[in-house]
Amino acid sequence: MAVDWVITPHDRVLDGLEAGLRERSGAALLGPAGVGKTSLARSAVDWIGPDFQRVEWVTGTESDAAVPFAAVAHLIEVPAAGKTADVLRAARDSLGSGLLLVVDDAQFLDPLSAALVYQLTVSGAAKLIVTAAGDAPDEVSALWRDGLLSRIEVQPAGHDDVRLAEQVSQFIAELPADAVRTLRYLAVYDPVPLSDLVELTGVDAVEQARECGAIRVDDAMVSCAHPLFRDAVRAAVGGPALRRLRTALVERLMATPARGVVDRLRLAVLAVDSDRALPPDEMALASAEALRLGDLELSERLGRAALAAGAGFDGKLTLAYALAWQGRGREADAVLAEIDPATLTETELMSWALPRAANQFWMLSEPERATAFLRATRNRVTTPRAQTTLDA
Repeated sequence: MAVDWVITPHDRVLDGLEAGLRERSGAALLGPAGVGKTSLARSAVDWIGPDFQRVEWVTGTESDAAVPFAAVAHLIEVPAAGKTADVLRAARDSLGSGLLLVVDDAQFLDPLSAALVYQLTVSGAAKLIVTAAGDAPDEVSALWRDGLLSRIEVQPAGHDDVRLAEQVSQFIAELPADAVRTLRYLAVYDPVPLSDLVELTGVDAVEQARECGAIRVDDAMVSCAHPLFRDAVRAAVGGPALRRLRTALVERLMATPARGVVDRLRLAVLAVDSDRALPPDEMALASAEALRLGDLELSERLGRAALAAGAGFDGKLTLAYALAWQGRGREADAVLAEIDPATLTETELMSWALPRAANQFWMLSEPERATAFLRATRNRVTTPRAQTTLDA
């Protein structure tokens, strides 16, 4: 059974899109899932795209919403060093100007990808066509709330969420078993590298799913042809089965060569809710990378997983920073208190003592305790440099 999509007539919306691109920094197509917003964006690119030096697409996905820079990782390089502001600045510069950027399913953008999109818009480096369904987070809705984009409501007559959900469920139920198997992995994480999905399901299964219109293959990545397909499969599979699928996917991804920062964070996020734990040092490194990129909640989540897997000093230190910078000084102090200073090298001792004292001073408002702690720590160090640092 084919899904009978009720979509908005293109002419009226395309006129609004063109006006938004001419009079503002672009336009946002807002409406429920399944009304043709992505199709409208493609038509707009075919019509208006030749006026720009280049056109790039960014697609938000629910599984990537927790991973810093995940939505834009194919456009920019996220270095292994550098703070968030430096990464954003370098990314903005690398993309240049004269860009038409299409942001599809913007409600699923991670905050840092959303921040980059906003900066590109404000600076005039890019014009935007945005699609979004449901309530978009503040980082995304600011694009039209601040008047940068024209807001175009997409709600065609005859669209019915309940009817559409029933048709999608029927479409999934009538798919061949192998095609459904590929969708089950995408219900866990979307998109998935083509080579990994082939290893998990077989080349025939992937091709069958593509021919049925259930998946889309672009640039060696496989994604659901429509988010509603993914949601329907996830609802049908249930929690325990999703965990088994997630575990199989983690094991497959761990067998592939190491990738960049974003892919390492994706793997760590996927592993947290699986039965296949990453090595403690790898999870601790992922926690540190999330901290460096300013995602304190993700750093905490990965840091706790690292400690549960047996991470040592570095993992505890990163978790303490993530907690302290969220204003949770008591919890940070408790994590730092678990570290035995007698087991530390002098370099490690300094790395531990300074944030603990700072936390006591400012987060806990206990200056007397912090001063006494620094005096006690000074007795443990031997180098003049360490002593001078503690005195300061």
